[in-house]
Amino acid sequence: MKKTLMIATTLSTLLAFAPIARAVDGEVKADSQKVEADKAKIQSDKKEITQDKQQVQADHKEVKKLKKVIKEEKKNGTSPDKIAQDQEELKKKKEEQKKDVEKLKTAKQELKKDRQEKHKDVKEQKQDEKKQST
Repeated sequence: MKKTLMIATTLSTLLAFAPIARAVDGEVKADSQKVEADKAKIQSDKKEITQDKQQVQADHKEVKKLKKVIKEEKKNGTSPDKIAQDQEELKKKKEEQKKDVEKLKTAKQELKKDRQEKHKDVKEQKQDEKKQST
């Protein structure tokens, strides 16, 4: 009789907490979906940064080629106006490259911050789940 009473009490307690467990499970699934979406965004940002880096490298190679052309033109006695114009273009491209590098650095720092925040959120969520389950 006591065992039957204990079993009935245990079952009624479990049934009473079932809706709470379902609600927590739903919240956990929603949060995990948000985390997955954020991971996908981070991956796309990484790809974009990689593309920007490749563009900067391509621009850098082009600048080197232009420098070689300018040196050859100087040797061949090309007009000073053209040489000055080419040098100004090189300076502009260098400035653009510096700006691109700064943008890349900023984007990288933002990605790191986002990852850290997401990691903290996931840890807090897990800790909250542990607290709620006990």
